[in-house]
Amino acid sequence: MAKFPNGPEANNGEPTFSRRAAIQSWEKVVCRSMTAGYLSPMNRLLLLPLAVAFLGMISSASAVTIFAEGVDGELSDNLAAPTLLTLSLGLNTIEGQVGGTGSGATNGSDADFFTFELAFGLSIETITATRSGLTSQSFIGYRADSSFPGLTAGDLDDNALFSNGEVLLPGELGAGPIGSGNQAFWVQETAGAANYTLTFTVVPEPSSLLLGLAACALGFRRRR
Repeated sequence: MAKFPNGPEANNGEPTFSRRAAIQSWEKVVCRSMTAGYLSPMNRLLLLPLAVAFLGMISSASAVTIFAEGVDGELSDNLAAPTLLTLSLGLNTIEGQVGGTGSGATNGSDADFFTFELAFGLSIETITATRSGLTSQSFIGYRADSSFPGLTAGDLDDNALFSNGEVLLPGELGAGPIGSGNQAFWVQETAGAANYTLTFTVVPEPSSLLLGLAACALGFRRRR
């Protein structure tokens, strides 16, 4: 875990395919095969590594920019009312700028606060960061909540100083993954301005994947 600093120092891409449609198609193929009796019990067990490989294909798809300050305006600088964003299955990118002048942070410089409610059955597998600025690192804080009650170490579940190209999860923000529910993030830079990009890889939780296969298996048994 990174030490909380007294003063935190601070691909636009289009999806190559519809992730939702791809997942729905995969589920139809698997479930229909199971319920129609095409697969033996042993082959049904072999579907699990196939599912893992399929999720890997989703994770390698082009990232979708869900918020870019240069296009969508400023992210919130209010810790009690972060900007509400929506993450979907696959790669989700947030682009912002922090530092300089502004309000909402410990020393009066511009900070970004954003939050999202991750849907049940989904989890954040990885978080990667790129940045550029006068210094080599910027600050990021995380809390499993919809907002921050304050700006001290006790108000955060974890925090880190991140540099260009750093993998924050698994890494400085914990071993991961981050599960469903409310998640809030705080990005800060106090030494001049810094541009950053955060990419969140969202995948189905292993438990939800197993439940889906179990539901298919149950359907198979009922139809026999």
